[in-house]
Amino acid sequence: MQPQNLIEMFIKKIDKSSSKTGKSYYTYRLCESYRIDDKVRHRNILNVGKLEHIKKEEFKLLCDSIEQKVKGANPLFSTLPDNVEKEAEFIYRRILNEKLLDCTINADTSFSIITLPRSILTGCVFVYMI
Repeated sequence: MQPQNLIEMFIKKIDKSSSKTGKSYYTYRLCESYRIDDKVRHRNILNVGKLEHIKKEEFKLLCDSIEQKVKGANPLFSTLPDNVEKEAEFIYRRILNEKLLDCTINADTSFSIITLPRSILTGCVFVYMI
């Protein structure tokens, strides 16, 4: 497996048909792209189903969020739509539970919440790592 900083994830549409009914349908698969010598290769990571709550335009956001989680670079504040963030977290948890990629949870990180008086910054709450 290549180093984690070279992972590039994408969603691939998989066309299928039922052998019983003959009806066509599709599902999606989370894949990673990597290079061996000068050739680009793809590896399937996880079948993610129909992704009914994610628009096709949001696939890149979803993949980027999953990549950040796998690399352990979770942003403090998310600007992603709720549906994308929830799906990214769900997929990331499946990757962790099924040990599909070499990613670890950093248990050494501790957080503290500090509430400042309103007179300073009108009641803003800051979170910082120790």
